[in-house]
Amino acid sequence: IYRLQHPDCDLDSLMKIVKGPDFPTGGIVMGIDGIHQAFSSGKGKVIIRSKTHFAKTKTIKQIVVTEIPYDVIKSSLVKKIDEIRINKSIDGILDVRDESDRNGLKIVIDLKNDQNEQLVLNYLLKNTDLQISFNYNMIAIVHKSPVQLSLIQALDAFLDHREEVVLRRSKYDWKKKSDRQHILEGLIKALSVLDEVIHIIRKSKDKKDAKQNLIDRFAFSEAQAEAIVSMRLYRLTNTDVLELKNELKELKKEVDRLHMIITDKKVRDQVLIAEFKEINTLFPTKRRSIIEKEVEEIVIDPLAMIPSEQVMVSISQDGYVKRSSMRSYNASTEPLSGHKEEDIIVSQGEANTRETLLFFTDRGTYGYIPIHQIEEKKWKDIGTHLSNYLRIEANEKIISAYIVDVFREDVQIVMATRSGFIKRSCLSSFEVNRMNKEMVCMKVGSEDALIQAEISYSDVDQVYLASLQGFGLQYSILDIPETGLKTKGVKGINFASQDQLAAFALSPIAQQWIVFLKEGKMKRMHVDEFAKASRPAKGNRLYKAIKSNPGHILTLLDCEKDHILYEEDEKKVIKSHEVPIMNASQTYSLPYGPLQGEQWIKEMPKIKEGLWEKKDPYIQESLFKDE
Repeated sequence: IYRLQHPDCDLDSLMKIVKGPDFPTGGIVMGIDGIHQAFSSGKGKVIIRSKTHFAKTKTIKQIVVTEIPYDVIKSSLVKKIDEIRINKSIDGILDVRDESDRNGLKIVIDLKNDQNEQLVLNYLLKNTDLQISFNYNMIAIVHKSPVQLSLIQALDAFLDHREEVVLRRSKYDWKKKSDRQHILEGLIKALSVLDEVIHIIRKSKDKKDAKQNLIDRFAFSEAQAEAIVSMRLYRLTNTDVLELKNELKELKKEVDRLHMIITDKKVRDQVLIAEFKEINTLFPTKRRSIIEKEVEEIVIDPLAMIPSEQVMVSISQDGYVKRSSMRSYNASTEPLSGHKEEDIIVSQGEANTRETLLFFTDRGTYGYIPIHQIEEKKWKDIGTHLSNYLRIEANEKIISAYIVDVFREDVQIVMATRSGFIKRSCLSSFEVNRMNKEMVCMKVGSEDALIQAEISYSDVDQVYLASLQGFGLQYSILDIPETGLKTKGVKGINFASQDQLAAFALSPIAQQWIVFLKEGKMKRMHVDEFAKASRPAKGNRLYKAIKSNPGHILTLLDCEKDHILYEEDEKKVIKSHEVPIMNASQTYSLPYGPLQGEQWIKEMPKIKEGLWEKKDPYIQESLFKDE
């Protein structure tokens, strides 16, 4: 009606009346932008969300659904929610049932009393038809051709159609009533000269002759003559004559009205408006769907979706990773995770399923896997290879691994290569949105290799470097410039001929270090024995070189961590402080055995807001053999 009365109105004025779609199943329609786009172009999209509310009993919480989106099959929706409950895609759903009756639709979802009902609802909205998108595609046949219509075009096309219907109907009625008027005029005229009409009919040979005689005598039309000769005798009463005159009077009014509709556009519009108002009166319908201007974003905390559970996690040098339940770990008599005979456990320890395993390879790449995605295995099992989770090169070796809760900006990763290059990068830069392959963390040459990555928590950390041939060096971590991931780093230490970096460690408070040699020998040293110099420098000798058996450094261990060494032959337990302490001018202690057992840190204390300290590489028999 408004468009008819205001043919030059714009879309915004129309949308004050036409709010948006109204579905017979109700629901909440979100997205005024999508409605505006659909009304302006004929194409658009809105979101339809179920109408829900929360309820609570003494023992459980409930999500009650009272309206669902249009065209969604209720039984299929209930089945999908029940599948989510059975598969435990989200924790906390106890039951789902259809309680619909003659009073209306009702789906009830029972939840655990400690569950966040908004979190569950958001998950169901995102993963079921409790919320759907509805696309406009306003195509109609206009003048025998398919046309995509805006709201204004659709209204105009409909008004044109209704006007055509009214015009055709009026023309039809005008023709029919005009013909009837003509007949009545003939009948009334005939009744006024009835005696002569009867005389002419009686003298005529037949009906046809009678019609022709009447036409010749009174100038009746063919239709009027037909009506006169076909008229029954009872119509000749005075009462019927009055009825004919009254009928003729009403017909003249109706014919005039129809003529005005046919010839006058304004009169036609008034007819259309009257009929539209009649439709509203005959079929009053309250709006069922609620219109909301903005599409409410469904926010799901991915961590909240994961059941929080403490597990044991291990990763090996060859890339085998697994998580085990605490029950499996506690039931095992082996402190070390199961692994292949020639493989080495790089790191193992307790973690939460909401944390992330961050690992580094010798080719200067890194990757990470959420703990909850790691396949659960028994503690004695080997585990699953990393290639099942992300793309990784077959010849790469894992050299360091950490459990990370938050990729923080105030924590850094310090990395060093065999050729003596070193760099540090912010931990937050290691986080990416999609982790399906390894990423570069340090440029490493084809003849070089990343030997270790250490976590640094503060600027007071000291860097300790030891070369294969026994030279040691220390300096502040601030001497290493902070760079991005795809850089080579800077020279961290100078080497003599044929030498290379063997060990690298960080510590802000270390007092003593145990220097392990590949030959199975060791010595305990004060940190002052490591030369203090600016980067880069060659450093000083950490032990006296013996030409016949020079010794080659394997790794450095911090005595403060109370490492425990097992010597299998005599079943002797040796604590770190029991290793003889020697200065740099002395050689090294003889091996205990030789060492054929394994070394590990007894506990992995949690350090600062979710970062776990990495276990140092386990020293196994294969590492003591000459390369």
